[in-house]
Amino acid sequence: MLQTDKKWWVEAGFRKVSRLLIRREFRKVYVQLPEVPVPSYGLFLMNHSSWWDGLLVHLLNDKILRTDGHIMIDQEGLDRFPVFRYVGGFSVDRSSLQHTKASLSYATELLNDRKGVFLFPQGEEQHLETRPLEFMKGAGVLMRRAPEVPVTPVVFFYSFGHHKKPEVYIRVGRPRYEPLSLQEWETVLEQELDGLKGKVISEEIETFEPLL
Repeated sequence: MLQTDKKWWVEAGFRKVSRLLIRREFRKVYVQLPEVPVPSYGLFLMNHSSWWDGLLVHLLNDKILRTDGHIMIDQEGLDRFPVFRYVGGFSVDRSSLQHTKASLSYATELLNDRKGVFLFPQGEEQHLETRPLEFMKGAGVLMRRAPEVPVTPVVFFYSFGHHKKPEVYIRVGRPRYEPLSLQEWETVLEQELDGLKGKVISEEIETFEPLL
């Protein structure tokens, strides 16, 4: 497997290019934070419906969460976009049991070292409206191996509104310090995502702040 190989100068360039791309494609990016503080480390579970999710994770972490962030990326995706390895990406190849075990062991080490690990537990891009959210077992393995680590839900919702360009809405949910099962986490993210969708549709976005 390929571990993260962070390089500050690559990240500086990635920051400029990725934000330029986001600004070009989206009118605004909004974020809503929970009423309680969000930890600067731990496991962050996210829905995955778009290629843009990875760039938005970097933006969110860079401007709001400020963790020493690492994100699990499919081996094929990391081969296509190797730059992600230098800004926090590490690989997983679900077709190889050995590779998967190595990726989960590496992620566990990062969590125990109080790093931020960002995970798309669906395992692949799925339509934004897909329900139920079905998570792969890896997220459950990580939570069992690092039970003291906080777990925070993060959901992304893409929407066309009153303008030519679409907008992105991100909700960071309440971090959990108590253990939940994988099925319970599926429910948590579904509720967060459906709640976010409802706010966007009804245009109740007073509690959101512009991220970009």
